[in-house]
Amino acid sequence: MRLTRWLIQANWLWTFISLGLWLAHLHTATGLGVVFLLLLVIVVVGLAYLEGQQLSREP
Repeated sequence: MRLTRWLIQANWLWTFISLGLWLAHLHTATGLGVVFLLLLVIVVVGLAYLEGQQLSREP
């Protein structure tokens, strides 16, 4: 249970790092790079959210 919370926090941290990278390189990256970073953010946010939902459902 404790490791799961660390994983969720790590996913949220990686989300903010990825958003920062995406914003920092928005104008200088290629179109494919921008799309890849955006997809990375979407996947990590989804993972963090779904893991948090599963953790809150456990008794």
